[in-house]
Amino acid sequence: MKNPFKVGDRLTVPLHGRGVVQAVERQSLHGGGEETCFVIALEGRRGGRVVIPASRAAEHGLRRPISPDEVEGVMEVLAEPLDEEEEQDHTSQTAFYQELKGDLRTGQSEALARVVRRVYAFSLSNAITDVHLKDLDRYTWSELIDELADAEATTKATVQRKIRSTLKRATPRDMLR
Repeated sequence: MKNPFKVGDRLTVPLHGRGVVQAVERQSLHGGGEETCFVIALEGRRGGRVVIPASRAAEHGLRRPISPDEVEGVMEVLAEPLDEEEEQDHTSQTAFYQELKGDLRTGQSEALARVVRRVYAFSLSNAITDVHLKDLDRYTWSELIDELADAEATTKATVQRKIRSTLKRATPRDMLR
């Protein structure tokens, strides 16, 4: 199987952030044997890195950052009309967090926007009390803003205003506080 990534590629590692492939190397696995792995240095974390077996890259949602060609699709996801009932069926915030975390691991750029949109809709009628869900909310907003700013070659502030404006337009008046 040909590796989809090579040394120097910029990648997004869901739940960790963005980074650069430092090495593609054979490493010993805990269960025995060896496998080709991607060693990824994470941006903004001095010394931070993750090692992901090549055979599990898709399972971990490893992907390239949002490209200029993907921006429109990402913004379309954010612009989908919000439905308060859509986010009311969660038995707990922990279960909601686990569901969203699974969505991110699909490796789709639209999944990142969908998670931002869903947490935004949820937060309109619920106080977010779960620490993991709060962290996921901060991470996904930051990641989406960073990736869109890079893809559009614009400022983070401009992208943040664009996202907020898009979400507000998608929100029925009775949901806004």
